[in-house]
Amino acid sequence: MSNDSDLISIILPVYNGERFLAQSIESCLSQTHKNLELIIINDYSTDASLSIAKHYEDLDSRVKVYSNTVNLRLPKSLNKGHEMASGAYITWTSDDNRFRESALENLLNHLKRHKADLVYAHCDVINNTGKITGFLNAKAADHLLFENVVGACFLYTKEIYAAVGYYNAQMVLIEDYDFWLRVAKQGIIKASDEILYEYRQHEDSLTSQIKNNQKINKAFKVSKRTMYQALLGLEELIAPTELLRFLENSTFDIIGAQKIFSSPVFFKDFYTFSNSFKGINAQHVVQMLIHRLVEFVLCNPELQQRSTLTYLYKSSPRSMLAIPLNRQLALVKKCI
Repeated sequence: MSNDSDLISIILPVYNGERFLAQSIESCLSQTHKNLELIIINDYSTDASLSIAKHYEDLDSRVKVYSNTVNLRLPKSLNKGHEMASGAYITWTSDDNRFRESALENLLNHLKRHKADLVYAHCDVINNTGKITGFLNAKAADHLLFENVVGACFLYTKEIYAAVGYYNAQMVLIEDYDFWLRVAKQGIIKASDEILYEYRQHEDSLTSQIKNNQKINKAFKVSKRTMYQALLGLEELIAPTELLRFLENSTFDIIGAQKIFSSPVFFKDFYTFSNSFKGINAQHVVQMLIHRLVEFVLCNPELQQRSTLTYLYKSSPRSMLAIPLNRQLALVKKCI
């Protein structure tokens, strides 16, 4: 049973989303957790989005519709929705995605059980017709520095939002990832093992635009670099250049790996940065980094040198020892 303190605010920003908006709204209103409010922020749509939203406002007293007088884009629309939110718990969704019926109930139970500030769950990927075509894995929070594992299905407390602050309007296309990382610096985040959401991929989705539109992809990369620069606190690190380069690319290349192996402080800086997040385990993050380096070395003969092996064991012996013995032996064989 829920009580007044369990009110969940769902924020649904929409800009010209008439195609799937009704499905998204209905997935919110059909939740098994009934104690909710749905705040629809119409971001100056020029299609039928506003009339669709108003229709549901007339049908259900839990729905509130607000229209921006100009197109403000996602971060500012989210912030407006948060200003209007009355719930002790908050989530937001997109006009083309759908919650599973028990999503909010399960997320709230998971958040309370773990005394967390933010929880998130697995998602199925669906196409235009709603057919499942893939899966988005809600990996453990320790992966967050490498990728946006929180994804599209989440719930957090109003308190952590107040502590972290608004979604950053300068982080368009990456505002969610920036927010999750700021939450991880101050709070506890936990992944659920349930599939609670349907994430729709189609030709007009943001994911497709970032991947296929050169201009949007460039803006995404600029925002990502800006985000990491702000999170790193560059003046606090001895040699942040390679760390920033590694984080913003999220992938290895030969030159980048060689610079890491020639740096006397890379792992120190990486651990310092990782340890600044309350919501992740820095040692686990370093272990994941070592695993990735080992796999990369095994796939690239030009890196298979004794100096590489020595550097890895010297820089983080505990992480190296955590790697399965067969992978260690393969690396030793390659490097010696």
